[in-house]
Amino acid sequence: MPPGARTGADFTLVRLTVANNNRQADLGKLGSSGGKPKNSIECAEERVSQGVYRMRPKETLTPGEYAFFFSNSSGAASGAQGAWAFGIDAGK
Repeated sequence: MPPGARTGADFTLVRLTVANNNRQADLGKLGSSGGKPKNSIECAEERVSQGVYRMRPKETLTPGEYAFFFSNSSGAASGAQGAWAFGIDAGK
């Protein structure tokens, strides 16, 4: 986990938009008190072991592009500190 990460709650799952062959995220207020980025998806977290968490989206993810972003407790949102992108293909 990145420095400063304590639990799975330090990460936010965001659906990305695709424009001009680039994946983009509107992080908006990620990391600020009570703020959520646009297209964020709530997840349930489960501690598996020290520093390891299983994140389960509370809604079914449809085909598209997604990423987990790290936001630390000081309110700093960062793709620079950590962004883990993945895609879900249709019909798979």
